[in-house]
Amino acid sequence: MKIINVMAISLDGRIASHPGETDQERLDAGFTSKDDFEHLLGLIRTTDAVIVGSSSLQASGQAFPVVNDRGRYPIWVVMSRKGLPAGQPFYEQAELPRWIVSETSPVLPPHKGEVRSLAYGSRPASETIVAALAEAGCERVLLFGGASVNREFYSAGLVDRLIVTVCPLIVARSEALPLVQPPLDKPIMFSLASSQVLGNLVILSYDLIKR
Repeated sequence: MKIINVMAISLDGRIASHPGETDQERLDAGFTSKDDFEHLLGLIRTTDAVIVGSSSLQASGQAFPVVNDRGRYPIWVVMSRKGLPAGQPFYEQAELPRWIVSETSPVLPPHKGEVRSLAYGSRPASETIVAALAEAGCERVLLFGGASVNREFYSAGLVDRLIVTVCPLIVARSEALPLVQPPLDKPIMFSLASSQVLGNLVILSYDLIKR
C-alpha cells in the first residue's frame, strides 16, 4: 500500500487561515484555484481510498463523487474521535463506499446506503485504518488531512509521498493551521521527486526518506 499526503499550503506553511475554513473561503483567500481543484480530482481518479478528518470533510461540504481508473468509487474514510455529526451531506452520498473511524463505534444517524463504522479503541487510528484498507484490497491511498490527521500518519511512519500545492500567500495568523500539528518525535526528511508550475501555483512532489 502506498499512502500519498495531498495538501495545499501557503508560503508560510499553513493549510488554512483558521479552523473550519471552508473550501470557498480557501479559494477566495488564494489557497487554491480551479486548476488545482482539477489536479486534485485527477489524483482521486488514481486512488482506491481517501482518508480525511471530519473537520476537513465538513469544510469541503461533502466527499467528491469521482470514479477512479478501475471504474469504482474510492472508499472515503473519515477520521473523528467522536464520529461525524448528523446532518452532513456525506451521509446522503449513498453511491460512495463510506467508513467512519472513531475511538468507539458511534451511533450513526439515519443515512442513505451503507456506512461502515470502525472503532480503533486503544490501538492507533492510523494502524486500524491501514489494516482495514489492506483487507479491502486497497493499494493506492490519498491522505487529505487536516493537521492532526497528518500527524497521526507521519508519526506512525505510514506516509510514502507528499504532494503539496504551494499557494502565493502568507497567512501569518496565530489561529492558522499547520501542515502537521505538533509535536512530532523527530523531523521528517524528504527527497524531491518532481515539480510543476500550474498558473500561479507550484506543485511539489516529495518522497519520504525512511530510515
